[in-house]
Amino acid sequence: HSANMQAIAIRAAQPDDLADLYLLLRAKADFDGALPALTATEADLGRAIFCKDPGCKFVVAELDGKLVG
Repeated sequence: HSANMQAIAIRAAQPDDLADLYLLLRAKADFDGALPALTATEADLGRAIFCKDPGCKFVVAELDGKLVG
């Protein structure tokens, strides 16, 4: 291990992550050529994953305080 290697932290997504999560979702859709099919808004995503009884749980990868996945 190099002394300057940073560890990636895996943690549960929090509501404060919503803007970055949406940007990651848009980037993935764009990469896949599916951006025109992405009709959900940032607010839609927030309601879906941070509601009282979400259908799934999101985890995020964070490096140096920035979401990277």
